[in-house]
Amino acid sequence: MSQRRICNAIYAGTFDPWTHGHTDIVEQALDLFDRVYVLFAINPTKQRKYNMHEMMAAAKNMFLHHDYEDRIIFIESKQFTVDAAHNFSLVHDDRIDYLVRGIRNVNDFMQEEILAEANRKLWSSMETVYIRSRFPVISSTMANEVFTHRDHSFMANYVTHEVLEVMIKWSSMSNSSSSRS
Repeated sequence: MSQRRICNAIYAGTFDPWTHGHTDIVEQALDLFDRVYVLFAINPTKQRKYNMHEMMAAAKNMFLHHDYEDRIIFIESKQFTVDAAHNFSLVHDDRIDYLVRGIRNVNDFMQEEILAEANRKLWSSMETVYIRSRFPVISSTMANEVFTHRDHSFMANYVTHEVLEVMIKWSSMSNSSSSRS
């Protein structure tokens, strides 16, 4: 009798901030894959608003005390996602064959198709799997806009309380440093 092959996926983003939409994509991915590696990407062309390690800790805490918490592994990398997945697979002997991408609408799909084709050229065995978000109007950009322009009580629609605390902390730090300039 042959043994079932373990299927792992990687879900990458800057997650600045982590939203309910990101949690939804990970939870849906767990229905498809044995493990989901959540890659907090360090993108030198993007200026982060919030501390990545604190945001990652807040995201990790959302999955604590669930029966699937040991199937979610958080990592960080400055590499292209496919390169990070490939290198992680080699170092940890835990093959990652699928790249999970969340889509909310047709615009996301079109943008993701371009990225999927580029990733295929970088690592031909990496397959992209699209997961449709159950939160089609939530994005990190929208969460940041609401955070900046509305009362923070609206943020529960976008992020958890713990993520909001990280946002408030780093927002007040950046405001106090810019007022000193």
